[in-house]
Amino acid sequence: MRLEGETEFEYENTKTFVKNGDIIYLPAGFDYHCSSEYEKLIVVHFETSGFACKKMIVFTPIEKRIYENIFESILSSLMEIKTSAESTKQQHNCIPCLQ
Repeated sequence: MRLEGETEFEYENTKTFVKNGDIIYLPAGFDYHCSSEYEKLIVVHFETSGFACKKMIVFTPIEKRIYENIFESILSSLMEIKTSAESTKQQHNCIPCLQ
């Protein structure tokens, strides 16, 4: 989800302009180029089952803040998982030092 900044995506001889609040779906392996001066994004990589779309989709939600909250919640949850995993790894790495 694009929180701030605007950019232009180029792919397959097509140009698409993406602005603040837009949500972009890019399939895995999608070949594109984009350029912008400044951007703030929340990017989520995920696997889908039964969704075989091979093109870029741009969605502009009417209630952008609702989707921004959802994406920020996903990011926060993933950061907590990462922090927890790193903490557990550090604890396991310290155990041999104590023995």
